[in-house]
Amino acid sequence: MIRDSLPARVAIQLFAILQTSVAPLSFIYYLHYTIYRESLFHLWFPDLFPSSTSTAATNTSVFLHYWLGFELVFYVYFQITRSRLQRITEHSHARTTEAERFEIFQNALATIDDVRTWLVGWFFTNGKTNERPKFEEIRRENVAEWLAWAFWDSTLEVVLENPRHTHDLYEMLATVEKHYGVTFPPGYDEDICCIRLSLDPMNAIHRPFAFYAVIFTGTQLINALLRWCGLERYGSESKGYYWSNTFEMDIKEVWGKAIAQPYEPERIVYWHYKPQQRASTSAPRKRTPVVFIHGMGLGMISYIEWVLRLLSLDREIFLVELPYVSMRLVEDVPTMQETVREIDQMLENHGHKQAVFVGHSLGSAVVSWVLKNTPKKVAAVIMIDPICFLLHYPDVAYNFVYRIPERANEHIISFFASRELYISHYISRHFHWNQAAFFVSSASSTTPPNASTTPSTSTTPSSVYTLPDRTIVFLSEHDNLVNSPRVTTYLRSHGVDARLMPGLDHASFLFSEEWKARILSGIRSYAEDIDAEDHLLKRVASVVAKVGRKATRASGGGRKGKKTVRAGDENKGENGSE
Repeated sequence: MIRDSLPARVAIQLFAILQTSVAPLSFIYYLHYTIYRESLFHLWFPDLFPSSTSTAATNTSVFLHYWLGFELVFYVYFQITRSRLQRITEHSHARTTEAERFEIFQNALATIDDVRTWLVGWFFTNGKTNERPKFEEIRRENVAEWLAWAFWDSTLEVVLENPRHTHDLYEMLATVEKHYGVTFPPGYDEDICCIRLSLDPMNAIHRPFAFYAVIFTGTQLINALLRWCGLERYGSESKGYYWSNTFEMDIKEVWGKAIAQPYEPERIVYWHYKPQQRASTSAPRKRTPVVFIHGMGLGMISYIEWVLRLLSLDREIFLVELPYVSMRLVEDVPTMQETVREIDQMLENHGHKQAVFVGHSLGSAVVSWVLKNTPKKVAAVIMIDPICFLLHYPDVAYNFVYRIPERANEHIISFFASRELYISHYISRHFHWNQAAFFVSSASSTTPPNASTTPSTSTTPSSVYTLPDRTIVFLSEHDNLVNSPRVTTYLRSHGVDARLMPGLDHASFLFSEEWKARILSGIRSYAEDIDAEDHLLKRVASVVAKVGRKATRASGGGRKGKKTVRAGDENKGENGSE
């Protein structure tokens, strides 16, 4: 991304101030206009902006007059919407069973080397997220409060209302103490707060309507470009995607696309590209498709050049959109179960049993959902800047939401991503770390060493999640969200092909010709290998089937011949006796 420097930091902060000042400016403008019935711009710049009551008022002054009025209305809309989205709602689909909680707890415990550093990262003091307490200051009930959120997605008070959950929670706490040889002092320190992503207030700030209008315009231009490149869009009429389908019908008519589609998903939006069949090819071989899932930010706007590279693979491409994290005024968020089900249906309806999945940043979490729930659909995996590994460490949550930015790239993440209303809504109310977390190999189904008793959740884990043999994970060396060195070490220790991209920051691969080429080469290599294997298996199956048919005919013919001979012998015997 952008290099850190004083001019860069100043430019980013000035741009942020410019955006957030639109609403106050609108209020001051209309307050002055209401009192004096005269444009404030006319007062400041009489030559450039004649009085709005004058017949000589320019088009610019009229435009600014009504635009600022609309911005004032939009600010009221923002405040009402933010207040509504702040509400904490219970997500039944994200509840974990006792066995699932135990499995997650065991896997997390097995990958923590230094419990002191790890635990301190989840806490801050005096309401200042950049001030960490000492490990010895964290009390027993403070840890219990964090465990209640981490494994029940709830407050400590609610968890303690259930005796079974209370027993399980304090068994977890005792297991941590005995496993690492530490003892937490009793009590609760009110000055120490823990990070609870889905329970803490949303940290969103206002952006003017013009900001979203620019993104809307860019999105429609990208949509037009994708259609021009031969891609079809599915799911445009889905509930909650009004921002991106406002003019969908008109655009489809302009581009001559049929409105009715053979299959329209209800909860996801995706693009499908099918390369044209070459005239010289009468019966093309079925090729493994590629499914790409983007990360947070501007949606396909950020990835358009990368998407055009994917089209060069000359095979079917699926682009799964996440509009609720694309700054498009979309608050409707499909659940993990709905997303996986419709990705599964997407492949089935286009005639594919599996695909090569490519996920960037948040897209890696969606890929992890598919790996957990429908692993047979995943023929190979390419992850770029993944957030799904070691999510029980505080790095991703803290760096994206709670960190006070200092460097230029941190300011970009803070203002342009994490504090945007709809991205903040998703992260703070719909992102469940236990669903996105992917442990490369499961820990033992028994309790960790030094645990005095077996927790009541000690049911043997029902599922063990593994990555396909064909997996490459690309990590940016200087990723300002993910602790890439730690994740790289973890993956390599489990035999995963993890490649560190030197000098790059989060999403910087999009600006690196070298790494875009390497990643694309990995995708192409895996897809072609899978195609070759499938073709070989089909040929073997065909040969086996032919041999089987011949054997069946030969066996049937022999039996028929023997029966005829016996009949002839009987006739001869009968004739002889006569």
